[in-house]
Parts: sequence; structure tokens; C-alpha cells
Amino acid sequence: MGVDCPTLPLTHGLSVWNDIRTNSTVDVILAKIPDNNKNHFKSVCGLPVSPYFSAFKLKWLIQHVPAVRKAIRAKTCLFGTVDTWLLWNLTGGPNGGKHLTDVTNASRTFLMNIETLYWDSQLLSTFKIPQALLPEIRSSAEIYGKIRDGWPLEKVPISGILGNQQSALLGHSCFREGMAKSTYRSGCFLLYNTGTSRVHSSHGLVTTVAYKFGDEPAIYALEGSVAVAGAAIKWLRDNMGFIKNINEDTESLAKEVFTTGDVYFVPAFKGLFAPYWRQDARGIICGLTAFSTKQHIIRAALESVCFQTRDVLEAMNKDCGIPLSKLNVDGIMTTNNLLMQLQVNV
Repeated sequence: MGVDCPTLPLTHGLSVWNDIRTNSTVDVILAKIPDNNKNHFKSVCGLPVSPYFSAFKLKWLIQHVPAVRKAIRAKTCLFGTVDTWLLWNLTGGPNGGKHLTDVTNASRTFLMNIETLYWDSQLLSTFKIPQALLPEIRSSAEIYGKIRDGWPLEKVPISGILGNQQSALLGHSCFREGMAKSTYRSGCFLLYNTGTSRVHSSHGLVTTVAYKFGDEPAIYALEGSVAVAGAAIKWLRDNMGFIKNINEDTESLAKEVFTTGDVYFVPAFKGLFAPYWRQDARGIICGLTAFSTKQHIIRAALESVCFQTRDVLEAMNKDCGIPLSKLNVDGIMTTNNLLMQLQVNV
């Protein structure tokens, strides 16, 4: 999110994780890299070149939103992820708000050095992003400031910031190396605690900071993200009319058939994330016959979530050398008992 301090939010100053308008920005960056190697910067930031990450969205905003460029020229523009925006507002906004983030959110921007835990000058130069736009990077647990006067809970200290998926990892008490979790929502997000070791994946995963408590060493994780999981079920409801109520109908309809009837669904609506990182991939439903029904397609959509999750789990096992014996799960899709059974089966 880009913010113009005197006017608060900029129009169109917000870009979310699955926004693929930034594909053109990715193409420009790849064209400058030898052999178009999407892993060129992985040793620095832990991430492959992908529209998923914040630097590409910020670059796109600078190029396409005049108000952002105007605020940068006036030196009134600030950039941050959602945590930065919330903290800035809670601690004063344009009247002394704290412009900070933590290492977990910064590690997802494509601009932080995964070893030093500071903004990386090489990456900033590549994207032509002034460091003055960016928040100061802090640990995940310290006092960042106090809630501004006149607001509910005024003067209460704010002492914790964590990225979305990292907070789920901690919510499952995955504090030990080798513990993992998977969140099933519109997308699917798996994190594997690697302790204080930065494991650089050779199988399509990203290296991220899991958390850092105060002055203690940073704890790292391998992450694999699936772009479309529950969003495939939403598509079957909104675009195809196969389902009326996602929570009530999906499982019951899928249970009306015992298999997919050899129907396969690859829901690459926004490309494929881990472990393939193919933003040019597109969705497909194949194996249809005259006997195929919506029930087969719905079941195939559920299986697609499980197969994509299995791809990520297999990559984690290869990178870490120790097969997972347990996977903690959360997210709205976990209320679907059939989905969870299919996940165990595959």
C-alpha cells in the first residue's frame, strides 16, 4: 500500500497478493536477468521472481498511478504492507505515526536480504525503489509504539507484528524445527519450520523468516503457496452455477460420486505458484465424457487442492530430507471432511 502522508490513502494505492496486473513488471525484470532465470535473486531474498511479491506491485504502482509518482516526487509517499499501514494509523498516522514493519512481512517484499534482515541495496537498485519509501524493519516482538491519544485503548503499547501465514504457524505452536502447517482458504499456504537454518530450496519453495522475538536469532521456514484452492470452489459457484452454498453443498455434492470419473481440474486461474512458479499457466478441466456431471467436476476441484498441496509437501521433504509425519491444518476449507480425507489419501 502506498500512502501520501498529507492526504492518507492514495487512490488505487493498494495491491493484494493475487493481483496479476504485475505480470508485465515481472517480464521486464526477467528480461534483464541472464537466461531469464527466475531464481536469480533467491540467494539474496529467498524468493523467485513472481508477481506474488510486493516489490513488483510497488513498481507497478509507481509506473501506473500518477498520484504515487507525484507523492514520491514531493517526498510524502510511504510504502508498507498491511501491518505497516495499521501500525502507522494506530500510532498517529500523519501526526507522528510509526513507519515500521517486522522481518516476516519484510521477507515477503522481495526487497529484504534474508541473511542480514535489512533492505538490500542491490534489490532496491534493480527495482529503482528509494529506501526512504520503506518502513524500518524490526523484530516480531518488541514495543513499536502506543495507540494514539483519543482512540479506544489509547496509550496501550503495540508489541507484536507477524505475517499472515507465519502467525498461523505460531498459532499451531510449531516452534520446533521440522513442524509444519497448511492453511486452506482461497489459496493454500504451507510453512515448514527450519529453525535458525536458512534452507535454500532447490525444489521450488521460498525461504522466509518464520519469526524473530526481540534480540533472539531469527527462525526461518520453507514456504509453498498454492494460488487457487477455495477460490476454485467459489468459481464453480459464481461462474458455473454448480453450487449455491459453498459450505453446505460442496461436500454433499462431491460425495454423490465415489471418484472424479477420470476428470481432472487444474485451477491455474492466476498461474501456478509453488513449486512451479509459472505465471503463464492457465486453468484446464480435462477428461470429460458424456457421463461426466457437475458432481465429478466438484470432486475434481477438491482433489486439485490436495494434489497441489502434495506437490508442495513432496518438495519440502526433498529439501529437508526428513518426511513430514504430521501436518497441522487450519482455514475455512478444513471444515470439509471429505477434503481432509482426500488430502490424507493422496
